[in-house]
Amino acid sequence: MMNCVMLVARACSHSQEEEGGKEVVLVALYVNEFGADSPPPNTGRVYVECIDGVPLRRGEPGAQREALVARIVSAYLHFVRNLGFSFVHFRSPPPHDDLCQIFARSLSLS
Repeated sequence: MMNCVMLVARACSHSQEEEGGKEVVLVALYVNEFGADSPPPNTGRVYVECIDGVPLRRGEPGAQREALVARIVSAYLHFVRNLGFSFVHFRSPPPHDDLCQIFARSLSLS
């Protein structure tokens, strides 16, 4: 049996905002990055495992959150392209009002 080393960088990037004196995470992006040293078939590939976000403000329309998520993902794609990655695979859909993956429930902070 041959040993295979997978060279991967895991990253979680997020956008946050201060609201009411507290930092609030708005959008999170979790990825696995396989660089040029990784063996095929993953060489030069990025796998976006999860994208999630919460409404920016109570009653916010989903379109505003979708626009923010789209800008963040677009900036990330430009970033990894400049690092030399050739392929990006999305393993999960972007968040919307009926589907949350990381922020599945809100916590009551007393």
